[in-house]
Amino acid sequence: MDGYCLRAMALTADVWVVSRRARGQALDAQMPNAWLDPSRFVAERTLQFLEASPQGKLPACVVSLPDWGDALSGAELTGLKELRGAHLILVDGDAEAKLGFVELQNFYRLRIKSVVYHSSYKTHAAAEIVINHRSRVSRSLSAFRLFSRRLALICNRRAARPLRPLPFSQSSDTRCETQAIATLDASGVPEKFDRYMVFEGTRQLPPVRNTHDDIGRYRHGRYSIWEGKLCFAATDPTRLFRIPYWIVENAPRNRHLLQYHPIDNSGATVLAPGLDHLFAADRAGADGAALKPGDVVALVTHALPPGGAERQWVYLALGLKRAGYDVRFIVYRQLSGVEAHYVHLLDDAGIPVISLDGVSFRPVHGTIEGNPLLWSVCKARLVDDLRYLCRMTDLLQGLAAKAVYVQLDEPNVYVGLAALIAGVPHIVPSFRNTNPSNFAYGRPWYRDAYRLIARSPRVKLSGNSELGNADYATWMGIDPRHVACIPNAVDEEIFPRPAADAVEAARARLGIAAGDKVIIGVFRLSNEKNPLCFLRTVEEAARRIEALRVLIVGVGPLGDALAREVKDRGLAEVVTFLGRRDDVNVLMSLADLLLLTSDHEGLPNVVLEAQLMGLPVVATDVGGTREAVEPGISGLICPPDDSDALAAACIEILGDPARARAMAREGEAFIRRGFSLATMTQRYVDLSRCALLARPT
Repeated sequence: MDGYCLRAMALTADVWVVSRRARGQALDAQMPNAWLDPSRFVAERTLQFLEASPQGKLPACVVSLPDWGDALSGAELTGLKELRGAHLILVDGDAEAKLGFVELQNFYRLRIKSVVYHSSYKTHAAAEIVINHRSRVSRSLSAFRLFSRRLALICNRRAARPLRPLPFSQSSDTRCETQAIATLDASGVPEKFDRYMVFEGTRQLPPVRNTHDDIGRYRHGRYSIWEGKLCFAATDPTRLFRIPYWIVENAPRNRHLLQYHPIDNSGATVLAPGLDHLFAADRAGADGAALKPGDVVALVTHALPPGGAERQWVYLALGLKRAGYDVRFIVYRQLSGVEAHYVHLLDDAGIPVISLDGVSFRPVHGTIEGNPLLWSVCKARLVDDLRYLCRMTDLLQGLAAKAVYVQLDEPNVYVGLAALIAGVPHIVPSFRNTNPSNFAYGRPWYRDAYRLIARSPRVKLSGNSELGNADYATWMGIDPRHVACIPNAVDEEIFPRPAADAVEAARARLGIAAGDKVIIGVFRLSNEKNPLCFLRTVEEAARRIEALRVLIVGVGPLGDALAREVKDRGLAEVVTFLGRRDDVNVLMSLADLLLLTSDHEGLPNVVLEAQLMGLPVVATDVGGTREAVEPGISGLICPPDDSDALAAACIEILGDPARARAMAREGEAFIRRGFSLATMTQRYVDLSRCALLARPT
């Protein structure tokens, strides 16, 4: 027969690998090892199944299943009894996109025990769906019990009105959406397909992560619960307006009643084999001498563009230099153009800046052969870029640094490993936001690498906000006390109050009249800062405040799109884009209010700097923002993506000059009390001298 099918090969009686092949195509010799390919986490989960399997190794046993989207026939069901009770390992890279209602129904009818696959969205574990089997009557009774525990009912039929259902709308021919559902928890990670299970009548929809585009493209019962809103496609278009949809929580008390439920395998991740001896010297107490002035210390980040995290690392370098340390600043990108924004501050202080790209070093194979620890890490394939790891190891060994301070996820894991291998006594990685699984840049191996380096007493984890630190600790599976909170700083020597004539000159250049009210936004023009919410907010404020001017300082990938949006909204006379600037302190001093509408933050520098300049703040309640302002005293905090609340807060402050002046005074005093550069620097130095609790095992 022509076409494609799914071919399943037995590893043991209850562990099978599944791959899509042309019908009649002979399986290659690598098929039994295909489970090694999708991701290391799928491989680890497969190994756990194999180790737990009571069955011996079988000779090659291959069966054929229907292709993706094809329902299982009665004859096929009879001929596939070998799969009863099996764990299926889906090894094709697109398996996640193919898993719909039909596929899970096929696996249910075959009495498959669980399905494991690689998820492009799950960065630290294999995705797995457990299938609960019961009779048709028992399944109906379970659905009835779950329905009585529902959190929401979604239906457009008039007959359902006594149950007070929520309506849905069709955003395309195949995709439907609801408004935010108040009974669902919208805090934390925005996607909650695995926390809330969705039913179409008595049919449970497949709990597989999907983008909204995937739902429209692949249909067949796919769904997403994003920021409390349900987006879904019907299992069959004829059921859409006939059958109600409802939501129940994937809670322990409900799990045995569900037909399918995803499980979290994040705790099952193990360290790459053979790496324990990285810490033999650490366990023997080789912590190195205490850090003291005159010692060589290295600060590492990716580059020096005009960002808050980069500014903080420059501040720390200057603080350590003033404290008497021999400071070297390392970046791994070429420093030119926008990537060199802060270089002049380091040059002026006499701090050498080393670009890893321009460093002469031994050949990679020579570096590996000369270092057994590095060779072990390379053999374990723990990281993506061995060349980067080898170059950094070589550089740190040559510098003989007593301490390494590094920030941001990619530098943290590479430099953390390199510093351990190079024998650096004190290593301090720093978190600047929430954990990388919340962002597109995250790599599947980051969590393993973080857990590995955190085992060493030479490593002291840090972060700039309590909320961000707690998020990382949960993601890594460690005690939050293992992460020290060191807030950001503002240096008055680098970010001083400008002279009055400089402020007036800037007002004149920008055409700002004496009676104008000025809102300033200083942020990267990228999605995590939610610039569209910023524009919606100032658009609403402009309707209520005469002579409002809005200044946006920053660059980023959304610059052109935002410029078009400003024009389309009729805000061209209100909003001025200023790009990358060196006079942010001057611009803040001529403004009346700072507005920050981010969806994600660590502890935002711009909020600290604005208050130091005597500027009230209106900001979203994300990350460490609440830690950077005194809510109600030096600024107002609003829910994220709530432009109405943000606009109301702006109008409230701008409409009450006396309160605005009081906020300005309180904000400046707040920053001077707790966010000085000397305080931050001493906290980082002290961190190398203390023992933190609850290291991962």
